[in-house]
Amino acid sequence: MKNSLTTISDKVLLRKSSFIETANDELKNISQIKRLMFKSFLNFLSNIFS
Repeated sequence: MKNSLTTISDKVLLRKSSFIETANDELKNISQIKRLMFKSFLNFLSNIFS
């Protein structure tokens, strides 16, 4: 694999992804959601509201 410099757009995307992961982790910690795999978004919502 060749070494290459990262482009500015790649750097911006990396910053955004780390921010999103941090925000998601904080929301999970605040709401104390267990780490479960949901097959659908509706199943996820029904578990949160139950």
